[in-house]
Amino acid sequence: SSITLSNLIIKNNISENFGSGIGLVDSQTQMMNVLIEQNSIPEGNALGGGGIAINGGYTLIENCIIRDNSVGLNAYQLNGGGGILCGFNFSGTPLELDISHSQIYNNSANIGAGIGALSGNIHLNKTLIYGNNGDYGSAISLGEPLGLIVDNINIIITNSTIANNDGNLSFGMIDNSYVTIANSILWNNNQNDNHNEIWIYGASTPDISFCNIQGSWEGVGNIDADP
Repeated sequence: SSITLSNLIIKNNISENFGSGIGLVDSQTQMMNVLIEQNSIPEGNALGGGGIAINGGYTLIENCIIRDNSVGLNAYQLNGGGGILCGFNFSGTPLELDISHSQIYNNSANIGAGIGALSGNIHLNKTLIYGNNGDYGSAISLGEPLGLIVDNINIIITNSTIANNDGNLSFGMIDNSYVTIANSILWNNNQNDNHNEIWIYGASTPDISFCNIQGSWEGVGNIDADP
Protein backbone atom coordinates (compact mmCIF):
# COMPACT_ATOMS: atom_id res chain seq x y z
CA SER A 1 0.00 0.00 0.00
CA SER A 2 0.95 3.65 -0.38
CA ILE A 3 -0.67 6.04 2.08
CA THR A 4 -0.36 9.55 3.51
CA LEU A 5 -1.57 10.30 7.04
CA SER A 6 -1.70 13.98 7.95
CA ASN A 7 -3.28 16.27 10.55
CA LEU A 8 -4.67 13.38 12.60
CA ILE A 9 -5.04 12.26 16.21
CA ILE A 10 -4.73 8.49 16.75
CA LYS A 11 -5.61 7.86 20.37
CA ASN A 12 -6.86 5.33 22.95
CA ASN A 13 -6.63 2.21 20.78
CA ILE A 14 -5.91 -1.29 22.12
CA SER A 15 -4.27 -4.20 20.28
CA GLU A 16 -3.71 -7.77 21.41
CA ASN A 17 -0.28 -8.27 19.78
CA PHE A 18 1.28 -5.38 17.88
CA GLY A 19 0.63 -2.01 16.29
CA SER A 20 -1.97 -0.61 18.64
CA GLY A 21 -2.01 2.84 17.04
CA ILE A 22 -0.81 2.01 13.51
CA GLY A 23 0.37 -1.26 11.97
CA LEU A 24 2.31 -1.16 8.69
CA VAL A 25 3.39 -4.11 6.54
CA ASP A 26 5.49 -3.44 3.42
CA SER A 27 3.84 -0.04 3.05
CA GLN A 28 5.07 3.23 1.57
CA THR A 29 3.83 5.60 4.26
CA GLN A 30 4.11 9.30 4.99
CA MET A 31 2.97 10.69 8.35
CA MET A 32 2.89 14.45 8.81
CA ASN A 33 1.47 16.42 11.75
CA VAL A 34 0.08 13.31 13.45
CA LEU A 35 -0.40 12.88 17.20
CA ILE A 36 -0.22 9.24 18.32
CA GLU A 37 -0.99 8.91 22.02
CA GLN A 38 -2.33 6.65 24.76
CA ASN A 39 -2.45 3.52 22.63
CA SER A 40 -1.69 0.27 24.44
CA ILE A 41 -1.07 -3.45 24.16
CA PRO A 42 -2.09 -5.22 27.39
CA GLU A 43 -0.04 -7.89 29.13
CA GLY A 44 -0.46 -11.44 27.89
CA ASN A 45 0.24 -11.84 24.17
CA ALA A 46 1.92 -8.46 23.77
CA LEU A 47 4.67 -8.22 21.15
CA GLY A 48 5.36 -4.59 20.31
CA GLY A 49 4.57 -1.30 18.71
CA GLY A 50 2.35 0.49 21.18
CA GLY A 51 2.24 3.58 18.97
CA ILE A 52 3.44 2.26 15.60
CA ALA A 53 4.57 -1.18 14.41
CA ILE A 54 6.53 -1.22 11.15
CA ASN A 55 7.26 -4.44 9.26
CA GLY A 56 9.09 -3.71 6.02
CA GLY A 57 8.53 -0.92 3.52
CA TYR A 58 9.43 2.76 3.82
CA THR A 59 8.00 5.06 6.49
CA LEU A 60 8.46 8.82 6.78
CA ILE A 61 7.47 10.47 10.07
CA GLU A 62 7.66 14.27 10.04
CA ASN A 63 6.51 16.80 12.61
CA CYS A 64 4.73 14.14 14.68
CA ILE A 65 4.29 13.46 18.40
CA ILE A 66 4.35 9.88 19.71
CA ARG A 67 3.62 9.86 23.44
CA ASP A 68 2.11 7.92 26.33
CA ASN A 69 1.90 4.63 24.44
CA SER A 70 2.64 1.32 26.17
CA VAL A 71 3.34 -2.37 25.60
CA GLY A 72 2.64 -4.89 28.37
CA LEU A 73 4.69 -7.97 29.19
CA ASN A 74 4.40 -11.39 27.61
CA ALA A 75 5.46 -14.78 29.00
CA TYR A 76 9.10 -14.22 27.97
CA GLN A 77 9.22 -10.51 28.93
CA LEU A 78 10.23 -9.70 25.36
CA ASN A 79 7.90 -6.83 24.66
CA GLY A 80 9.29 -3.93 22.67
CA GLY A 81 8.79 -0.64 20.93
CA GLY A 82 6.55 1.32 23.26
CA GLY A 83 6.57 4.24 20.83
CA ILE A 84 7.77 2.58 17.60
CA LEU A 85 8.68 -1.01 16.76
CA CYS A 86 10.82 -1.71 13.68
CA GLY A 87 10.26 -5.41 13.29
CA PHE A 88 10.33 -7.87 10.44
CA ASN A 89 10.83 -7.56 6.72
CA PHE A 90 8.78 -9.61 4.29
CA SER A 91 9.91 -8.24 0.93
CA GLY A 92 13.64 -9.05 0.88
CA THR A 93 14.65 -5.39 1.16
CA PRO A 94 15.52 -3.64 4.45
CA LEU A 95 12.90 -1.74 6.38
CA GLU A 96 13.46 2.02 6.02
CA LEU A 97 12.40 4.62 8.60
CA ASP A 98 13.02 8.38 8.49
CA ILE A 99 11.96 10.55 11.43
CA SER A 100 12.43 14.32 11.53
CA HIS A 101 11.20 17.31 13.57
CA SER A 102 9.33 14.94 15.90
CA GLN A 103 9.01 14.02 19.58
CA ILE A 104 8.89 10.55 21.13
CA TYR A 105 8.22 10.69 24.86
CA ASN A 106 6.57 9.08 27.90
CA ASN A 107 6.25 5.70 26.20
CA SER A 108 6.85 2.43 28.04
CA ALA A 109 7.94 -1.11 27.16
CA ASN A 110 10.39 -3.59 28.63
CA ILE A 111 12.63 -3.34 25.54
CA GLY A 112 13.03 -0.19 23.45
CA ALA A 113 10.51 2.01 25.25
CA GLY A 114 10.97 4.84 22.77
CA ILE A 115 12.11 2.87 19.71
CA GLY A 116 12.69 -0.89 19.55
CA ALA A 117 14.37 -2.27 16.42
CA LEU A 118 14.96 -5.82 15.21
CA SER A 119 15.97 -4.79 11.69
CA GLY A 120 16.12 -1.86 9.33
CA ASN A 121 17.79 1.37 8.30
CA ILE A 122 16.71 4.18 10.62
CA HIS A 123 17.49 7.89 10.41
CA LEU A 124 16.55 10.36 13.14
CA ASN A 125 17.03 14.09 12.51
CA LYS A 126 15.96 16.94 14.77
CA THR A 127 14.06 14.55 17.00
CA LEU A 128 13.54 14.58 20.79
CA ILE A 129 13.42 11.24 22.64
CA TYR A 130 12.78 11.79 26.35
CA GLY A 131 10.94 10.55 29.40
CA ASN A 132 10.50 6.99 28.11
CA ASN A 133 10.60 4.10 30.59
CA GLY A 134 11.89 0.57 30.04
CA ASP A 135 14.62 -1.69 31.41
CA TYR A 136 16.49 -2.53 28.20
CA GLY A 137 16.83 0.51 25.98
CA SER A 138 14.60 3.04 27.68
CA ALA A 139 15.26 5.35 24.72
CA ILE A 140 16.34 2.99 21.92
CA SER A 141 17.01 -0.74 21.73
CA LEU A 142 18.80 -2.31 18.78
CA GLY A 143 18.02 -6.00 19.21
CA GLU A 144 16.87 -7.57 22.48
CA PRO A 145 18.49 -9.31 25.48
CA LEU A 146 18.30 -12.86 24.07
CA GLY A 147 20.13 -11.73 20.93
CA LEU A 148 17.24 -11.60 18.49
CA ILE A 149 17.97 -9.54 15.39
CA VAL A 150 16.08 -10.26 12.19
CA ASP A 151 18.55 -8.42 9.95
CA ASN A 152 21.24 -5.76 10.22
CA ILE A 153 20.21 -2.60 12.07
CA ASN A 154 21.73 0.69 10.92
CA ILE A 155 20.78 3.87 12.76
CA ILE A 156 21.95 7.42 12.08
CA ILE A 157 21.08 10.11 14.62
CA THR A 158 21.74 13.76 13.77
CA ASN A 159 20.84 17.05 15.43
CA SER A 160 18.75 15.23 18.05
CA THR A 161 18.38 14.99 21.83
CA ILE A 162 18.03 11.81 23.90
CA ALA A 163 17.48 12.81 27.52
CA ASN A 164 15.83 11.85 30.83
CA ASN A 165 14.90 8.32 29.80
CA ASP A 166 14.62 5.96 32.75
CA GLY A 167 15.66 2.32 33.00
CA ASN A 168 18.72 0.11 33.37
CA LEU A 169 20.00 0.94 29.86
CA SER A 170 19.08 3.93 27.73
CA PHE A 171 20.60 2.86 24.40
CA GLY A 172 21.25 -0.86 23.93
CA MET A 173 23.23 -2.37 21.05
CA ILE A 174 23.91 -6.02 20.20
CA ASP A 175 25.38 -7.94 17.25
CA ASN A 176 24.75 -6.63 13.73
CA SER A 177 23.79 -3.14 14.90
CA TYR A 178 25.64 -0.09 13.64
CA VAL A 179 25.28 3.42 15.07
CA THR A 180 26.28 6.89 13.90
CA ILE A 181 25.52 9.88 16.14
CA ALA A 182 26.43 13.45 15.17
CA ASN A 183 25.65 16.92 16.52
CA SER A 184 23.40 15.46 19.20
CA ILE A 185 22.87 15.40 22.97
CA LEU A 186 22.70 12.29 25.20
CA TRP A 187 21.95 13.54 28.69
CA ASN A 188 20.75 12.43 32.12
CA ASN A 189 19.61 8.95 31.13
CA ASN A 190 19.55 5.88 33.38
CA GLN A 191 19.53 7.18 36.92
CA ASN A 192 19.42 3.52 38.00
CA ASP A 193 22.62 2.51 36.22
CA ASN A 194 25.20 5.21 36.85
CA HIS A 195 24.26 7.13 33.71
CA ASN A 196 25.50 4.54 31.21
CA GLU A 197 24.37 6.23 28.02
CA ILE A 198 25.22 3.42 25.58
CA TRP A 199 25.53 -0.27 26.39
CA ILE A 200 27.31 -2.50 23.88
CA TYR A 201 27.36 -6.28 23.62
CA GLY A 202 29.19 -7.62 20.61
CA ALA A 203 28.09 -4.72 18.43
CA SER A 204 30.39 -2.49 16.43
CA THR A 205 31.76 0.62 18.09
CA PRO A 206 29.47 3.63 17.51
CA ASP A 207 30.73 6.43 15.29
CA ILE A 208 30.16 9.51 17.45
CA SER A 209 31.13 13.07 16.58
CA PHE A 210 30.37 16.59 17.82
CA CYS A 211 28.07 15.39 20.61
CA ASN A 212 27.35 16.56 24.14
CA ILE A 213 27.25 13.44 26.30
CA GLN A 214 26.78 13.12 30.04
CA GLY A 215 27.53 9.61 31.20
CA SER A 216 29.67 6.58 30.42
CA TRP A 217 29.86 3.52 28.19
CA GLU A 218 29.57 -0.10 29.17
CA GLY A 219 29.85 -3.41 27.40
CA VAL A 220 32.12 -5.34 25.10
CA GLY A 221 34.32 -3.29 22.79
CA ASN A 222 36.06 0.04 22.93
CA ILE A 223 34.56 3.48 22.55
CA ASP A 224 36.70 5.99 20.66
CA ALA A 225 34.99 9.08 22.02
CA ASP A 226 35.35 11.45 24.95
CA PRO A 227 32.16 11.58 27.01
